[in-house]
Amino acid sequence: MSSKPTVIVVPGAWHTSEGWKSVSDHFTTAGYPFIGIEKPSVSLGPTYIQNFDPDVEAVRSEIAKAANDGKDIVVLMHSYGGVPGSAACKGFSKEDRAKEGKKGGVIRLVYVAAFALDEGVSLASLGNSKSSRSSQWSIIDDSGEFATVADGNYRFYHDVDPAIADENSAKLQHHAFKTFRSEQTYAAWKHIPSTYVVCEEDRAVPAEVQEHMASQEGGLWTVKSLKSSHSPFLSMPKDLAEIIRKAAGEDI
Repeated sequence: MSSKPTVIVVPGAWHTSEGWKSVSDHFTTAGYPFIGIEKPSVSLGPTYIQNFDPDVEAVRSEIAKAANDGKDIVVLMHSYGGVPGSAACKGFSKEDRAKEGKKGGVIRLVYVAAFALDEGVSLASLGNSKSSRSSQWSIIDDSGEFATVADGNYRFYHDVDPAIADENSAKLQHHAFKTFRSEQTYAAWKHIPSTYVVCEEDRAVPAEVQEHMASQEGGLWTVKSLKSSHSPFLSMPKDLAEIIRKAAGEDI
């Protein structure tokens, strides 16, 4: 059994964990267990998803398995993934579990251009502010059930190899729109040491918005930056993996 922390990645809206393979390869080679979450908001289809609770439960289930095995855990979140990822950590910090005489737990959070929302705040409530500009480029169907992305190459992958960008754009899924209305239930970044990776050339979540989230009062923040698009897991996987491994406590 690996003595290194288990890394659990929560992908952003429209994405599956498949796009994180280049990053996960760095971790598995270095001896880290790496688990990708498949969010019900994408995998089950929007008709079945009325809020973010199924996504939270999918993350929470994997955290619980690793924690109950006594593992230290790093929760790695991208974009929308920061919302259910944070909520799922409630009660699972290593500090909280130690108070209950339990081993294992979440030792670090890593937000990659991710939404670090305070409790009671939803993505929809940010819709008319500079903190959320998705209405300019996401397409909501007539039923209001699901959202798709217009021009993923431009929005997410402009610094990615064109063939890889095309491949990943073709794999973008419908995302259950109602998840964006769910209010955050646990601001994990106030309770667990957190690294925020600012993507400086992001065309989905502007860098200044990321910097604002990473400077919120009460946060246990360490801030790093990459000169990347919204998707450094494709354009700069080695650099991103090194940031995450250092955040996990490795001296590299």
